[in-house]
Amino acid sequence: MKLVMTTFPVQVDLEHRASNVQAAERAAKIKANAAKRTPGKYDAYIIINNGANKFSNASGNTVHLYGALIRDGLHELGHLRPFGLMHSGRVSPNDKIDSYGDGTSFMGRLASYKLTASQLYALGWTEQNKVAQHDLGDPEQTYNIQNIDIKNGDDLRAVLIPGDDGSDLFLSVVTVQGESVLALHKPYGGRGTGSTRVALFANDKEYNNLLFRTTSTDGEGHYTVSISRLSEEASNDDEARKSSGMGPTP
Repeated sequence: MKLVMTTFPVQVDLEHRASNVQAAERAAKIKANAAKRTPGKYDAYIIINNGANKFSNASGNTVHLYGALIRDGLHELGHLRPFGLMHSGRVSPNDKIDSYGDGTSFMGRLASYKLTASQLYALGWTEQNKVAQHDLGDPEQTYNIQNIDIKNGDDLRAVLIPGDDGSDLFLSVVTVQGESVLALHKPYGGRGTGSTRVALFANDKEYNNLLFRTTSTDGEGHYTVSISRLSEEASNDDEARKSSGMGPTP
């Protein structure tokens, strides 16, 4: 999908206050369409009201911004069609879901200019041969994965793991505080355009009866990771440790 954005200032003869924002936006759209070089209207509008409102949101085909932060514009634009992106959250240390808390996507509340592997997949923005489909029936599989920010390269961008309960899981390499680490994201929503980050790790991780084991990393965004099923006995031991407050087996 190719996006073409045209940016220009529009002056409207209304007092700068919240009660005038809707009328000002209507006038701005009329002027923008009149200045368009090709016939027809724009598919979407991003209109900055310079603080007349105290919040940003999106509705219909319009992004309403109170300020000029690019990240806010991306977030609200993501909600519009044809994207239909939902929010990016994370599971916090106390196992509560922070619906906006994933800093690896601009669909959270934190500063980011990226999307998660599951969101890129839902939008069709990942190459078919760069997302591996994990086979839960295989005792162990090994994958070479590169940081999702790396534009070129031969390694995978993500591994899609089907869940026993019908929910998918995506394994990818993301950048957090300047370091490349592994992340697990669960998509949600009808098209899977929302995501919840359930884990960040660099070495070994047990999650949902699976063992993720890092066999190598080059420190430059490339990981080799094996995925295997935990035995029923090991899974039960870990559940007992978690319920006792001891956490999973190291």
